[in-house]
Amino acid sequence: MLPIKLRIQGVNSYQQEQIIEFDKLLQSKIFGIFGAVGSGKSTLLEAISYVLYGKYEKLKGERVSYNLLNLKSKKFVIDFEFVVENNNKYRFIVEGRRNSKNFNDVTLKRSYYIWNNNEWLPKEKLDAKELIGLSFENFNRTIIIPQGKFMEFINLSGTERTKMLKEIFNLHKYDLLDKVAALQKQNDIDISNLEGKLSQLKDIDKDTIELNKTSLKKILKQQDIKKKELEKKEKEFDFLKKIKEDFTRLNELNKTYDKLLKQKPEIEKSEKLIKEYELCVLEFKADIERLEEIEENIIKISRNKDEKDIKIKKLEEKFKEISHKFDELSLE
Repeated sequence: MLPIKLRIQGVNSYQQEQIIEFDKLLQSKIFGIFGAVGSGKSTLLEAISYVLYGKYEKLKGERVSYNLLNLKSKKFVIDFEFVVENNNKYRFIVEGRRNSKNFNDVTLKRSYYIWNNNEWLPKEKLDAKELIGLSFENFNRTIIIPQGKFMEFINLSGTERTKMLKEIFNLHKYDLLDKVAALQKQNDIDISNLEGKLSQLKDIDKDTIELNKTSLKKILKQQDIKKKELEKKEKEFDFLKKIKEDFTRLNELNKTYDKLLKQKPEIEKSEKLIKEYELCVLEFKADIERLEEIEENIIKISRNKDEKDIKIKKLEEKFKEISHKFDELSLE
């Protein structure tokens, strides 16, 4: 992890807002934090620890937020920006505000952000241990050792000290014990298998090998002869197969011919009828068309006649009606 920027206000002796831009300090690859005893050097480091992990090395229990808050301040802010190994940029913020009615009561608010597309995007929750790769205890050991607690590191058990150094310096990839043991076990199994296979060849000597070579040459020579015979037989088989296919096709054609031959009288009769039909069409086509035209005219005339009969009937009825009225008028 590389720190980029720390903004702190209202924490311990830092009543006023202070901003430390680590990215400028890191341009020289190394920097130091100097000051008299009680000037707030440890506060900076422990504020980073608190904003990342929610824990404070020197303060334990539920009143950590109260003890962090400067007595003259109503609120405190720790705003920390940092970059992790994959070059992702993160921002953790913790804010504490004193309750106006209860001086001892401090409410906390935590915020998490990730830098994306040139802006800070809020995240619901981020885990510092996951991002940085260090637990709270080992993170604090790395920053507390220079503060005079080297004895704590010395007094760690061998296992704990090794675990801490692996986590701090990312040495897990160099811990090859388990991998070497697994490879050694697999190699032992492979060697045992090979020895078992070789044990089956212990009775073979040079004379046996030469004898087998001679036998192998004879077998290969016979194989070549058999191969050539096989190729010859395959060619003969392909030729016979083709002849068989031709005979099968010939039989099918003969069957088709016999079938058509039986149908010849019927076909000839049909051809004769077709010719007669074509002749009739040529001879009588005009008359047929004229007959059709006459029939159409007859139908039209018949329709006209029916229409006129209807009109005549209506006129007769009308005439009768008029005659009747005329007779009535004449009588008067």
